[in-house]
Amino acid sequence: MVKLLKFLRVFSILVFLAALLIVYAYFHDQRNLQLNPAWEHKVGIEMFFYTSLLIFSLFNILMLMISRLTVSVGVSAGGGGLFKSDERKQFFVLWVESFALALNVAFISIIAYIGFLNSPAEYNLKTYTLIIYLGPLAILFSLIIPLLGKWK
Repeated sequence: MVKLLKFLRVFSILVFLAALLIVYAYFHDQRNLQLNPAWEHKVGIEMFFYTSLLIFSLFNILMLMISRLTVSVGVSAGGGGLFKSDERKQFFVLWVESFALALNVAFISIIAYIGFLNSPAEYNLKTYTLIIYLGPLAILFSLIIPLLGKWK
C-alpha cells in the first residue's frame, strides 16, 4: 500500500508540474493573474509560477524527510520510543504518504482553479465545483483516516 501511495504521489507531482507549466505557458502574455473572481488580488505570472513551485517543492521535501525519518526510527517494545510496534510505525508512514498525496491534489486543484479563472473563455466556475472542492475534500479524508484506523 505504501508503494502504491508513493507511486501516486510521484504521479501527482508530475501532474502538478504539468498543470503549472500549462498555466504559465497559456497566460505568459498576461502581466497579472487574478486570484479571485472580483479582481481584488493580482499577482504577476512569474511571481505566481516561482512561488507556487517553491511552496510545492518545500512541502514535498518536508513530507519526504518526515517519511524517511519515520522509516529510520526504531521500534521500542518497552514504550520509551516513538513507536510501540511495527504496525503503528507502518500506519504512520502510510498516513504521511496519504496526507502528502492529498495536499498535492489540493495544490493541483488550486492551480486548475486559477487557470479556469484567468481563461479568456467564459467558464462558469459553478460547474467546476468538483475541482474547487477536490483538494479540501482530499485533505479532510486523509485527516479522518487515522481516526478510522485500528491502533492495537
